[in-house]
Amino acid sequence: MDARKDEAVSATPRALHLLQMLDARVIEVDDAFRVIFDNRGQLAVASSILDAFPASDRSAMREKLLAVLRDGVPRELPSGGVNETGTRVVRLDDEGQRPTLGLSSNQRTRPGRDFPSASGQQKLDIAREASGVGLWHWHLPSGQVEWDERMYALTGSKKPLNLQQWIDRLAHPDDRKLLQERKEELKGSGKLPAQISRIVLPDGEIRWLLVVGTIIESDSGKPEFVVGGAVDVTEQQRLVQQLRAAQKMEALGHLTAGVAHNFNNMLMIIQPCLEEAEQAVTGELKLAVGDARSAAQRAREIVSQLMALAGQQNSEKFVLRTVEELCGSTARLCQRSFPDTIKLRLHIDCQRSLECIDGSLEQVLGNLLLNARDALLAHTTKDPEVLMSAKEVSRFGEEWLELTVSDNGPGVPEALRTEIFEPFVTTKGNNGTGLGLATSQALIQRNGGQLAYRPSAAGGAEFLVLLPLSAKQPVGNAVDPAPQATPVHKGRLLIVDDEVGILGLLRRGLAQWGYEVHVASEAEAALDAASSEVNFDLILLDRSLGTATGSTLVSPLRERQPQAALLFFTGEFVTPADALLVDGVIQKPMSINALARTIADQLAQKSVDGRRGAG
Repeated sequence: MDARKDEAVSATPRALHLLQMLDARVIEVDDAFRVIFDNRGQLAVASSILDAFPASDRSAMREKLLAVLRDGVPRELPSGGVNETGTRVVRLDDEGQRPTLGLSSNQRTRPGRDFPSASGQQKLDIAREASGVGLWHWHLPSGQVEWDERMYALTGSKKPLNLQQWIDRLAHPDDRKLLQERKEELKGSGKLPAQISRIVLPDGEIRWLLVVGTIIESDSGKPEFVVGGAVDVTEQQRLVQQLRAAQKMEALGHLTAGVAHNFNNMLMIIQPCLEEAEQAVTGELKLAVGDARSAAQRAREIVSQLMALAGQQNSEKFVLRTVEELCGSTARLCQRSFPDTIKLRLHIDCQRSLECIDGSLEQVLGNLLLNARDALLAHTTKDPEVLMSAKEVSRFGEEWLELTVSDNGPGVPEALRTEIFEPFVTTKGNNGTGLGLATSQALIQRNGGQLAYRPSAAGGAEFLVLLPLSAKQPVGNAVDPAPQATPVHKGRLLIVDDEVGILGLLRRGLAQWGYEVHVASEAEAALDAASSEVNFDLILLDRSLGTATGSTLVSPLRERQPQAALLFFTGEFVTPADALLVDGVIQKPMSINALARTIADQLAQKSVDGRRGAG
């Protein structure tokens, strides 16, 4: 207490004089509610502030003061005693000291009483402090610039800068051209419109400032002064960028959904037909059909990668991929978007395999390769090059794959390196969503690995991926067994799809496997079939039926065919909520033989579940 008293007494006379000039009553008390300072000098130092209130109010006042000390939330005290006009209480924290309380009662808030108003300058100072605006003053004839303290804090500059110095020293490189145009407009029109632009602080941090100025003319009518202010709008700009990123991802999702649905429907017809044709021909024609099958499979992989990029994968199925095939196929896909001026090299020194979520690593590697391409396109680099390399390493007593994607571009700015994997952080300005690396890191972690950044030996960026290697070895593509020559009846199916070609293909193909197949191409026809006397064992339902959605048919189909297993058979993404409506999801495209086996597995599981329920 004595130290606090001494501190108050030792305050500069000027500070005490300013406090005494305030219309408001200002009191500071310690954490035992003893007075440290009273700008009116009416309360004795070390006296209890509670004594200034009526005895009937002291208990309530004490609880209010204790609450502010505990949680630091300012509170209003009811009127009475020293508090005849209403008092606001705030906690004052000073590093290394016990907290104190500040009480301020403004006489201007008392109803029905005249009071002296604050001066215009006082109001301006209060408003400026509350808004965080920095003020500046530029004398055009002499070029002299004056800043207030807030401007120094906003910019990190140790001295005031004129407009050209601001452009050359503070402005973000990408914004300098626009600011230079604004400067020319000032010369020509005498106007300085409001402008939001970025500055780079001395520590490399990028901030957004809104700068506004107004022209003051001399008696001769010529511009003489430009005065204005600047305010930090970084958080607002980040919110705007996040909204734009969300809108881009939503648009990508809609685009991918349409592409996936249409392409997978076409592939659902093309692939089985090519498989059937390959079995029926020989010689050169068989080779040609085989090439067509490979192209169809590649198209299927591209659609799958598009869905993975948009986060529209229906399941996290783990598959076994060789490192060489994974890197090679992803590089070939991305190579098409590389200009001839950028070289893409691969150095794969690993013959092992990875067990990974289907499509996830293609998404990660594709994102890293395209990021490297974009970095090189945005900067002038001699002999631009991207390198993807992979090798087997020993880490933590286990065998891991060390995979790197590096370039010889400008690298990641040092200020962003610690937050490059955070959502909405991007080095591409308005051309990036800031979601690619955040998503990539999440996917790598879901595969049990790690993703990190480090500067490359060539001076650019290098992203390091560590993934656990699998002891399993991939086997050759298994040949689908042919259907039995004399089909054995296996169950009744209802297939609902708006693609007539798919319905005809499935009816012919699944009939060879012993299934009794009924089809419907419209919602009304599907409900009619379900209302018939036929008891179906399984229903395959497309999610998109012209203007209707398969999800709306789930409930009426279950009512009409409660014994049937109901599955979505679709080429598009199924949300987790929709997936819960059905007994499973089968992703198009799929070979007839694979589909027949999947249906058999579903019916076998249904039979097991039925026996358990009966028991």
